[in-house]
Amino acid sequence: MKTILFVDDDQYMRAKVASVFELYRGEFTLVLAAHGVEAVQVLEERHVDLVITDLWMPVMDGFQLLVHMLNRRPELPVMVLSTRNPWGTRGSASMASQVRCVAKPLSAQVLFAEVRAYLDAKASAPLGGLTLLSLLQLLARERKTCMLQVAAGERSGTLYVLSGEVVHARTENGEGEAALFEMLGWLVPRVRLAPALPALRLTIDTPTEKLLSSASLFQNSAPVQGPSRTEPAPAKEWRPERPSRSVKPVYEKSPWTALI
Repeated sequence: MKTILFVDDDQYMRAKVASVFELYRGEFTLVLAAHGVEAVQVLEERHVDLVITDLWMPVMDGFQLLVHMLNRRPELPVMVLSTRNPWGTRGSASMASQVRCVAKPLSAQVLFAEVRAYLDAKASAPLGGLTLLSLLQLLARERKTCMLQVAAGERSGTLYVLSGEVVHARTENGEGEAALFEMLGWLVPRVRLAPALPALRLTIDTPTEKLLSSASLFQNSAPVQGPSRTEPAPAKEWRPERPSRSVKPVYEKSPWTALI
């Protein structure tokens, strides 16, 4: 029996998906959540084999949910619902997303077929969970603007994403593309997402899809960046990068910040 967590703020879609999975209740248990906060509660209370989530939701969106999963449950397989075109249609380097994307508008029957095929593939070969690379792929695909603070042990850095493109990266060792690739190589990273960007200068002009395509060549043999976490890492491991005096970050207050 597999447990599927379906996260979508559309009540009609949740009911439609539930009606299809009900026909196969001997094979699947479907758990529903209307937003990321409810999904986090489910993940803390019970075992889940697969998470299917929309990305654009109120209260706590799918991006924040994915960051939570990357920090706590990076090995957990995830599928996302997206209206965006797949990789390779934007005129730059073609690459496959590390996270399975299901097209919207959503057909419940198509989703069920995707889930069954996905889990059958997992049975024959372990499927990867979330990584920093796959998160950046989704940010690029959805044209998301945000700032990511990344930490691994005593190392820390910051990624600036503008309409899906990584335009600036900084670590203690430098900035630009070198800093981006350095962070992509960190094992067991912890990530914080701020939905706003400070003033900054651009140090990366190579298309993000091309950069991530290069990085994926070194990561496609590693399904997971680290072990499952059930407790947050000690506070001393998080040392966010301090911006220069000319940079004044602007953070939006969010009710889910303590959950990440």
